[in-house]
Amino acid sequence: MPDRSVMEPKLAQGNLSSSEIEKLLRTAAGQLGFAGGPLTVLKNSIRWADWALSKVPAICLAATYLCLVHKNFSPATLENLFLFCYIFAVANAALGYLLNDFADRDIDLAQGKKNAFHALGMPQGLALMALSAGAMLWASVPFVLQPGFVPLWLLSLALSIAYSLKPLRLKERGAIGVMAAAVAMCGLPIVLMSVSLGFGCDWQALLLAFLCTINGATIEIGHQRFDRAGDKSTGTATLAARMENHQLNRLYSNMLSIDRAAIAAMIVLVLCACINSSPIAAGIAASIALLYVLAGMRTISRIRRGDCIDPHFGSRLLEDRLLHNVIPNFLLPACTIIALCALAKTWILLLVLFVAWRLALYL
Repeated sequence: MPDRSVMEPKLAQGNLSSSEIEKLLRTAAGQLGFAGGPLTVLKNSIRWADWALSKVPAICLAATYLCLVHKNFSPATLENLFLFCYIFAVANAALGYLLNDFADRDIDLAQGKKNAFHALGMPQGLALMALSAGAMLWASVPFVLQPGFVPLWLLSLALSIAYSLKPLRLKERGAIGVMAAAVAMCGLPIVLMSVSLGFGCDWQALLLAFLCTINGATIEIGHQRFDRAGDKSTGTATLAARMENHQLNRLYSNMLSIDRAAIAAMIVLVLCACINSSPIAAGIAASIALLYVLAGMRTISRIRRGDCIDPHFGSRLLEDRLLHNVIPNFLLPACTIIALCALAKTWILLLVLFVAWRLALYL
């Protein structure tokens, strides 16, 4: 990064020339991971790593679970699932993160954090936002006539805007901001998916949405905890910045425990669905449950020793990755997809895409 002792006073006084601003932003962009080929720049601009391997697999898990319990394996359902999970939901997540980057331009610059609008420039950043919105609109066409889709979609967009942008800017309104982010990015997409595939707002969809909202709230608190020092330095009044450190650590620890219970509930749901659908998938689900128990026992022993556990933004041991990433975001969705493949061979296409999506992070 450029010398902050020189740049910060000039930035505060508004004395940076246009060439100095451009040099500052381009240097920051390169050092923060925006350098590279077009694909790398695009992935970093939409903050792919922050949501692609958590939010999209969660929607895929919920969708395939609902297909199992409703015994709907038709090619039309598979096509709609592709469209919703891998175009609509991706564009929705990208737009949400771009909105947040747009609102946090000055704050991120002061904190030395990644920001798409610093790396790309304002015109290109706005163009990427428009592209994301356009892709979402295009992918929504088959779903707009489904009862409840449009109101739920508008509510999701309203929450995303209210979270990031003034005058509401819920991000700086304590617990309300945490819940708004979790509902907009994790809970509502599950309900939207259920409505889009014709399953409506049944209790299974609402339960899965609730469990995913818990996960989203936990990650949001962890993220704010990770950014706490920077947010306090810039006067960004997030929930974490408002709390004392020991209070925040206790809240995050409690949320992680609740999140692990939510993941256990997901395992039970998947196991029951697979028992009624495919013996092979049921065996895989039982193995996942055993793996969860073993990893959970190690985590409990670490908690009793007083270890600090942060599976999202701290040093992650094997059991942390298993409990909070590999099991909910890879093994469970793969299990439900395998169950569908056993019932209808065309669903192998989804399994291939799901694995390729996972591997794409490393390209």
